[in-house]
Amino acid sequence: MIALDAKNAPAFYDRGVAFRRKGDLDHAIADYDAAIALDPANAGAFFARAIAWKAKGDLDRAAADYGAAIRHDPHDASALMGRAEVLSRKGDLDGAIADYDAVIARDARNARAFAGRALAWQRKHDLDRAIADYDAAIRLDPKDARALRNRAIAWAAKGDPDHAIADNTQATTLDPTDAGAFLDLADGLLKKGALDRAIAAYGQAIAADPKRVTAYANRGVAWTRKGDYDRAIADFDAAIGLRPADAMAHFGRGVAWRRKGDLDRAAANYDQAIALAPDLAPAYFNRGLVRAAKGSLAGAIADFDQTIKLRPADADAYYNRGLAKQRQGNITDGDADVAAARKLKPDIGK
Repeated sequence: MIALDAKNAPAFYDRGVAFRRKGDLDHAIADYDAAIALDPANAGAFFARAIAWKAKGDLDRAAADYGAAIRHDPHDASALMGRAEVLSRKGDLDGAIADYDAVIARDARNARAFAGRALAWQRKHDLDRAIADYDAAIRLDPKDARALRNRAIAWAAKGDPDHAIADNTQATTLDPTDAGAFLDLADGLLKKGALDRAIAAYGQAIAADPKRVTAYANRGVAWTRKGDYDRAIADFDAAIGLRPADAMAHFGRGVAWRRKGDLDRAAANYDQAIALAPDLAPAYFNRGLVRAAKGSLAGAIADFDQTIKLRPADADAYYNRGLAKQRQGNITDGDADVAAARKLKPDIGK
């Protein structure tokens, strides 16, 4: 067709669509360019080219083309939706919300628009508006696992773990392949102390994504809290095998080794955690405990000093530094540290 009529704008448009469906975005864009050059008011060509630019990751050009499509066809809700999503990804949250508002004004049953606006509100840290929009999206589309998961994140940010757990439970039922939702569910359960349920959910996250480092590491924390240190160490080993520079996994493995009574391995793990994350206060504190237990009082005091530098209100660090100083024979300074600890935590050591 184009060979016969090089000024056939619909033919260029149609061929552009065919190229885009084949994944050949550059040729698609070239054909949309030709269609627009021949018919500058062709809203459909601008819209199609916007989709191609979005697929290429060029959000600025995508937004501009969605804008042109809207100018030429102000009633095209699809172009408004497309621009809203692009603006949200670009960080122009107010612009995205304005476009979602316009879509919802045209169609109050557009679940995707409510979910998109909710995410924009969430990124603006307006959690109440975000949850209200997620509520609307989920009412309109109860099987939207992504909206449920994002609402769970908003509930967790508001400090409501029960609602977050409920939403993540439903999200994982709808999409058993979503490792992230299982991980969020497990983390919520861990925070509530529901260790067996948390361990099961971490297992499901790992089944969905065997390379999910955080699932291994956090399950290691759960095993540690249950007192099953061998399983904890195995999980921390797996996490470190996948991501050797994971400071928290080294720290967690150190805690498990210390509770098993292997102070040397514990200290080695704390050393590694500190090398990877020099501001990791719990690693200094725990290494201080190990050094004190091994009789290295000067080293212990140095670690408690660093803990207090990083966490000035850490009563346990003051208390244990005080005990170490007392063992050194420095009774006056030791007593002062113990007194400081008890101002922060009156029942410490009693």
